[in-house]
Amino acid sequence: KHLLGYPKVRIYEGSWTEYSTTELPVATGPEKAV
Repeated sequence: KHLLGYPKVRIYEGSWTEYSTTELPVATGPEKAV
């Protein structure tokens, strides 16, 4: 399959679980302009 025009893209489903830390805040919603 293609994702954003890239062939052979795989999704690593555990990435958010392994990357996130309960001590850090999580931002949700649309990004604010910088």
